[in-house]
Amino acid sequence: MVIAFIIFISFFKYELRYPEIISTFNGAPIYAIIFFIMLITLGMDSAFGGMEAVYTAICDEYPKFKKHSILTRFLICGLPFLTAIPTITYSGIYIVQWLDRFAISPSVLMIVFVEG
Repeated sequence: MVIAFIIFISFFKYELRYPEIISTFNGAPIYAIIFFIMLITLGMDSAFGGMEAVYTAICDEYPKFKKHSILTRFLICGLPFLTAIPTITYSGIYIVQWLDRFAISPSVLMIVFVEG
C-alpha cells in the first residue's frame, strides 16, 4: 500500500517524503512510533555487530582476554563512549572538524578499501 502510494505520487512529479506519506494514514502516530523503534533497533544491531567483530578479533589475537569476557566487552563499549564525550561539549564542533581534517587521510581510506 505504501509503495503503491509512493509510485502514484511520483508519477505526478510531486515530491513527498516518508513522514508526509505516513501522516496521511489512519493511525499515523502508531506508524511513526513503529518507524522510530525500527531505526533504534537497526542502529543497536549495527553497533552490536561492530563491537562483536572487534571482540572476536581481540580474543583471537590475545586468548587471555577470552577468560575475562565481560570486562573485555565492557572496555570495548566503554572506551569509545568515553573518547566521544568531548565531542558533545560546546567546543565539540571544533574537535570534530579537527578530526575530520587531520585524523583520516585519503591514503588511509584507500588502504582500508584495498584490504577489504
